[in-house]
Amino acid sequence: MNFHLKCNQIVYKYYTQEKYNLYRTLISEYITLLHFKSLEWRFEGIVATRSHLNQCQPKFTVRIHLENSDQQEKQIDLEMDTESVLSITKVLEEALSHAKLNQRKMSRRKQLLCQGKSKVK
Repeated sequence: MNFHLKCNQIVYKYYTQEKYNLYRTLISEYITLLHFKSLEWRFEGIVATRSHLNQCQPKFTVRIHLENSDQQEKQIDLEMDTESVLSITKVLEEALSHAKLNQRKMSRRKQLLCQGKSKVK
């Protein structure tokens, strides 16, 4: 059996057996996770210089504002080239479509539950 597959199975088995204890530990420790608050971005570029007439170096500067449940803020500054921006955009769009799909599934389940309860009465 593949080593990575075996490791994944062991971790999954441990998680499924201990997920309640893990969750209780996280809650008791009150780990404050950061979440997204806002984003600022700026587009910059070097169009040309005397030594490199055909030079074009576009870059994006992104400032991400995060906060935790205690309203403490943290900001992260990133400089990215266009390929990185396109890659991040693709990943975020996939995550958004996945979240929308899950939201539709949840609302459909609620509808079915409500219909089932009304038929029982």
